[in-house]
Amino acid sequence: MLLSLWAFSWMHVSVKMLSYIPVSELIFFRSIFSILATGYILYRQQLSPWGTNKRGLVLRGLLGLSSLYFFFYALHLLPLGTAIIIGNIVPFLTLLFSHWLDKVSVRPIQWGVIVLGFIGVISIKFGDSSLSWLGVVCAVLGAIGTAGAHITVGRLKSTEPIAVVMFYFPFMSLPIVTPLTYIEWVTPQVSDVVWILLMMIGTHIGQWYLTKAYHTASITALSGTYFVGILLSLVNGFFFFDEQLELGQWFGSSLIVLGLALHLVLQKNNT
Repeated sequence: MLLSLWAFSWMHVSVKMLSYIPVSELIFFRSIFSILATGYILYRQQLSPWGTNKRGLVLRGLLGLSSLYFFFYALHLLPLGTAIIIGNIVPFLTLLFSHWLDKVSVRPIQWGVIVLGFIGVISIKFGDSSLSWLGVVCAVLGAIGTAGAHITVGRLKSTEPIAVVMFYFPFMSLPIVTPLTYIEWVTPQVSDVVWILLMMIGTHIGQWYLTKAYHTASITALSGTYFVGILLSLVNGFFFFDEQLELGQWFGSSLIVLGLALHLVLQKNNT
């Protein structure tokens, strides 16, 4: 999971560097790389790409696409650290969806933690009036897609190999983003080829090890790693983009981090 976070951190920086390129085009590049990489792995492992639970795999692919699309858009519109911090409300959303979909019991104090996380998001926005409302909404929608994808991967892990789960992202993405890429095409600058390669490789490696982590461990066991992702985003935002959070943003971010810490403690006490 830590290797996944490291790879994703380079993806975040790359997407931010490439803010002039439409999101659909970035996802197109990522999907081409991913379908070639996963296709090679499927070939080497002699696996059928279609899997067993096709409905679940299609849902996983669509959720992954929506999550990545909204999150890339948020990275284009918001400071790097802000987008990542808001995106890290995923554990709260996962708990919420688990309650709705799987009837997982949620204690009153856990409801309070969920509310605390959303108060943190609102505080970040109102702590800096210059922040884009659209960017904040996209970051939240990206987190919703990620939470849904995590739950779906958890349901697929008993029947589907990692490479098959990974294959369905580009398989579902390419028919959607290819026409959008044709319409919105912006020719990348030669100097940005390295960032495009880092974005493609970082996204694929990050997604591979994230999927592998959810195949081998529970969502609860992985919740603590979100702190590392937040730290990396703040460091990268400062060094690459000279970003510094406003006081109100620090307050909102602190509420989210506090909520994550409480969530982790409460989940560990339940195990």
